[in-house]
Amino acid sequence: MASLGFEMLDRHVVDGRGDELACSIDDGALSFAQLLERSAALGGALKALGVEPGHDVAVRVEGVDRVTAVCACARLGARPASEGAVVIEPDGELSIAVMIKAGGGDPAPSLAADPPGYAEEMRAAHPDVVGALLEGRPVT
Repeated sequence: MASLGFEMLDRHVVDGRGDELACSIDDGALSFAQLLERSAALGGALKALGVEPGHDVAVRVEGVDRVTAVCACARLGARPASEGAVVIEPDGELSIAVMIKAGGGDPAPSLAADPPGYAEEMRAAHPDVVGALLEGRPVT
């Protein structure tokens, strides 16, 4: 099986569903292609900051930004958590908007394979995002 990050987003884009709705939350909506682009850019910034598989990334954003952050972590095999060495937040020096812009020049590809137990851990920790996207449904 391909990695969780690939199965959540890349698979849908490869299968021709890039323009379909992937996320529709009060603060915005994104297609599978848009969410892939944003999460790959954020993943590139996280990777540049030293995030590797198994690392915890503090996710302190909500809505569409949270979905983007969970997907970015999945691309790297990192765990979105309440605490971590790298913090994704709405404002500040390393705001999510700045990180997405910074990582856009070197977006992160999905891993070829996940660390052992990673997909199950992510499904349990973030079922609203992971479950919906794996099933090809929009996160609402």
